[in-house]
Amino acid sequence: MTKEKKDIVVVYNGTLANAALIQTYLTNDGIPCFLKDETVNRSDFFVNDNFSGVKVVVSSENEIAAKELILKFKGSHIIKT
Repeated sequence: MTKEKKDIVVVYNGTLANAALIQTYLTNDGIPCFLKDETVNRSDFFVNDNFSGVKVVVSSENEIAAKELILKFKGSHIIKT
């Protein structure tokens, strides 16, 4: 049995708090996702000047739905940018 490799895309890049909130919203809406670079944020944020934030990653097939949901919550000021 062969598994298909799915492309993944970053749909959000920002603070750990916002990324965790977005992960919860996406998961509750049935969109599988995960956080990338969250441990760097916790352990090395004073040292790493090139750190660009915690990323929320989804499969490419869920990209549009995820971005629409994120925009909805950004518009309601639940997620601060």
